[in-house]
Amino acid sequence: MLREKFASETDSNQSIENIFIAFGYIVVTVIIVSLLYWSYNKNIFLFITVLSCITFIYSIVMMSIALINRDTIDNTTFKTLFGGSIFVMFFNFFMMILFLLKYYQIL
Repeated sequence: MLREKFASETDSNQSIENIFIAFGYIVVTVIIVSLLYWSYNKNIFLFITVLSCITFIYSIVMMSIALINRDTIDNTTFKTLFGGSIFVMFFNFFMMILFLLKYYQIL
């Protein structure tokens, strides 16, 4: 069996890994856009609730990345990322609750 001399096995594995990561990003993007499109056509309050939920999840991910990389980043950057993530999480949590209650016409 002939082997290519221009690409090693680790290069091939990294290329395949990058392709699957890009494919995963595409699938997640299609799911998020479809969810936002569906909620916007259903009701504007539901759209704001879904958008707040997505932003809430994103801020959780950003906070965990900041906590994981705490030793590699400086203290000011860590405090900014951590404090900003907490602020966005609280804000989006209350937005989700408020507009979910408005969607079900409780408020």
